[in-house]
Amino acid sequence: MQESQNRRIDPILMLQVGVPSNLRSLVSEMAKRAACADLLEKLAAKLSTYGKLLPTDEGKTFVESVFDSLKTIRISPKDAGSGATTDGSKINLNVAPNGNATFVNNFFAKFTLQELVHNFRKSGIYSDATIDKAALAVLDDIDPSKAASERARKKSEKDFSVGSIGHRLVTGACQYSQHEIDTDGKER
Repeated sequence: MQESQNRRIDPILMLQVGVPSNLRSLVSEMAKRAACADLLEKLAAKLSTYGKLLPTDEGKTFVESVFDSLKTIRISPKDAGSGATTDGSKINLNVAPNGNATFVNNFFAKFTLQELVHNFRKSGIYSDATIDKAALAVLDDIDPSKAASERARKKSEKDFSVGSIGHRLVTGACQYSQHEIDTDGKER
């Protein structure tokens, strides 16, 4: 237990770099939403065939354990790509576009969750290609026509981005609805 406490992200550090101080709770709450929880569970099961999953710390959810295993979460647009990147010890997030609080919270939570999936692995990280394979296996089980469509897109797009299948699957299940964003969460 002591080791995981040493790896916990310091909320003061998060404030200094522009990451919401409540990011851990935003991510945890997002991961507990039914569609997101179901998808993450299925994706973790498929990923476990490519390497052992990180153990869940006592008294925490799996996602909280993965989140706490990171050393740094920071705003770093030059390192974040279109939304976020990870190297296994840190997550780089892009600057959130202007929007209401629910929009901004959604932005940070969904992109952090996308990158946490890489860190589900006990040793090292899952690559974008591996996450895509696992995502296709999940789609084969829940929506075979969408899986076929994603495979066709992968073959037909000459500038296909490896990782986009897995990332799009996580984003699709792990975000607020447009209605929640439009009403700034007032009707949640």
